[in-house]
Amino acid sequence: MLKPSRIVVVTLAAALCEAAVFAQAPTISGAVANAAYGASLSPGSLAMIFGQNLSISSIQQITTPWPTTLGGAQVTVGGKSAALSFASSGQLTFQIPVDAAPGSAQLTVAVQGKGSASVTVTLAAYSPAIFAFGSPGSTQSSYFYHAAGGGINLVTAQSPAQPGETLIMYAVGLGPTNPSIATGAAAPTSPPLAMTTTQPAVSVGCQQASVVFSGLAPGQVGTYEVNLTLPASAPGGNLPLTLSIGGETSNMVTLPVAGLAIPVVNAVVNGASFSAGTVAAPGTIVSIFGCNFGSKDNLSPFPATSFQGVSATFNGVAGPLFAVAASADQINVLVPTELPGSGTVPVQVQNSAGPSASFSLQMSAATPGIFRWTDPSKASRKNGAVLFANTAWGVVPASMATALGWTSCAGLSAAATCGQPAGAGDYVEIFVTGLGTATPGGDPNGKVLPTGSVAPANGSVLYQTVQKPIVTIGGVATPVLFSGIAPGFAGLYQINVQVPSGVTAGDDVPIVASMPNGTSDSVTIGLHP
Repeated sequence: MLKPSRIVVVTLAAALCEAAVFAQAPTISGAVANAAYGASLSPGSLAMIFGQNLSISSIQQITTPWPTTLGGAQVTVGGKSAALSFASSGQLTFQIPVDAAPGSAQLTVAVQGKGSASVTVTLAAYSPAIFAFGSPGSTQSSYFYHAAGGGINLVTAQSPAQPGETLIMYAVGLGPTNPSIATGAAAPTSPPLAMTTTQPAVSVGCQQASVVFSGLAPGQVGTYEVNLTLPASAPGGNLPLTLSIGGETSNMVTLPVAGLAIPVVNAVVNGASFSAGTVAAPGTIVSIFGCNFGSKDNLSPFPATSFQGVSATFNGVAGPLFAVAASADQINVLVPTELPGSGTVPVQVQNSAGPSASFSLQMSAATPGIFRWTDPSKASRKNGAVLFANTAWGVVPASMATALGWTSCAGLSAAATCGQPAGAGDYVEIFVTGLGTATPGGDPNGKVLPTGSVAPANGSVLYQTVQKPIVTIGGVATPVLFSGIAPGFAGLYQINVQVPSGVTAGDDVPIVASMPNGTSDSVTIGLHP
């Protein structure tokens, strides 16, 4: 009897091993969006499944309509059949059924002769993702095309976008279209095109682009095309770009734009209340929002009027900087005290590349804004920055003190950090900005505190407001004992009052500070019975 050779045995063993692997059941390691590799998925979106033994062969489908079976693999989401464009042992590319319902759904892969595997996924109504290249999970460059010339020329560093130009980009997950296109079918190439039923918004840098078309890319399956026109005032440089729709925001990508990276000013608001009204009084702390405010943060540059070439001017007069938060696209600055209390003044931010376009700021004699403390346990609470007089003790509800990690103030020194509700008869200090002209003793003919100077910290000279605010607590009026610039500060005012009797106790008792010109602001404090 002949013995089998070693070569035959080895070959036979390899064949049996290969057959065993071939027969293994599929496994799923993950499902992600096809554009940015994010976990957010939605009906009609393109997606990928990763795993093992996901097909019986490697096949790429390049024609439409896409089939529901490819490489022996079938995919269902919520019991509805998906359409596949690529199948291999380790990956499937598919379109989530257009008629799948948002919410939790079972995603199942069934492979001929191998069995099936399932995972639970959550479908959102929208899951915007921009097609990009680069390292997944990082801020990536993206595929943008110049619309002029038929949309075949890619936007690159060598061929950047121009301010005011119309561009084309591609995305997934933009939701329903009208007309609705069946799963796996190509979008129409002639009118009526499949337009998104919800218009997306595109943010470029710190500005909004104008969306001129949003719908399924003609002739494509599950891929959306968005045509956008850049603002004519768009700065140069590599600008961050995101797409938002239905309350969801896409991955961030970069768009190279020609020109210098000059600043852009979008808003100037009260630095305490963040009121959207573009109104300020001389001596007010304001926050400027925009972009290209430098590359580094400095949260305490005062009284400097420039930090690494970044400055803010009001009618050409530089304002002292309280904070340059380049990472947050925000500058906190003092409106020069020498400015008029009426009319408009141009506001500009300048960096090393040049000045921004002018932003028109409406001036007023007074525009009070009360500073706030954030309650970690209740985001909607507007608790004012209010202290017990001559202490560092915060006037807050007990629950807020606990959330902030503050103890009760009982038995502590006046300098201790603590918090508790106030009561009738307690003297408190309300910290605000925008109370207008303040002079020594409140003399209408006195000189204002020069821009860049601070009120004497020892109180040797008290800069009091020429006009006093009217204050109510819980709807009950209370006399103002002091209204002026806080000693040792500029732009920060304080109002001293006594909590009146007859106010209903609570965690959110309103304080309103009003000025004679009709401007006002309101916050809350905690009061005990």
